[in-house]
Amino acid sequence: ATQNNLPAGWAVRNNNGTVINVCNGSSTIVVNTAVDLLINLEGVTATTGSPTMSGTISFRTNCSAPGSLSGDNPQDNSSQAGYSVAGTVPVKLTNFNALLTNCQPVLKWTTENEINSDRFEIERSNKDNSGWTTITSIPASGTSDIKKQYSYTDKDATGSAEKIFYRLKIIDRNGQYAYSQIITVFINCKTKKLLVYPNPVNKEAIYVTLTGSDNNTEANLISIRGQVVLKTKLVSGINKINLTNITNGEYVLLVNYENGVSEKVTIIVHN
Repeated sequence: ATQNNLPAGWAVRNNNGTVINVCNGSSTIVVNTAVDLLINLEGVTATTGSPTMSGTISFRTNCSAPGSLSGDNPQDNSSQAGYSVAGTVPVKLTNFNALLTNCQPVLKWTTENEINSDRFEIERSNKDNSGWTTITSIPASGTSDIKKQYSYTDKDATGSAEKIFYRLKIIDRNGQYAYSQIITVFINCKTKKLLVYPNPVNKEAIYVTLTGSDNNTEANLISIRGQVVLKTKLVSGINKINLTNITNGEYVLLVNYENGVSEKVTIIVHN
């Protein structure tokens, strides 16, 4: 009883449960061309047997009153109808979304009813909605007429400000399947943060806390004359830099990240 993705000028005039009337009120059909109508039917309960379907075409002065269309040749009006049965929909999905928790995508979905459902396969893509990879499989409830909630945390999702796509492959026990809508998650958890303490240095060492970086970050301690007096590598977390042999004075701690970005912090050594 719903109409989706209909072209301009088309409408479902009525649907009494047995007959569906689809009307083209204004869309032009070019001579010697055809228009295909695809109608998806979903039953509210599981049934057995095969449905019957037929279609007819008629031309009227409008979508409700009978009559002939001016200029129409009724001898070349024809229609064909056919159908294919895709099988019972295993799951009615009512919600599918994702949020970031501790910089990790948490996928959540809800089903309203399930019929012989077997599992949900979660597929991920990092490249503009293509190249799908199955990352895990979650068992379904089988047969249920109550709401069921599912969740999964993707601990392997990485990337700085990266767009990641997810979809569910809903599979029933007969091997038939359907896909959910595609959702998008933006991960921006690689923001680099640098904290240096104590400053001024008065205990022969400084501590550098680094987040959002890998182990390829380099730190140089540079004097006011531009001389590099100390070089070291920084890892993500807390780093201790010993300054016992460094002369008192003002320095610049230059941190070079792996992506080519640099950050400077003025350090006062006063041991």
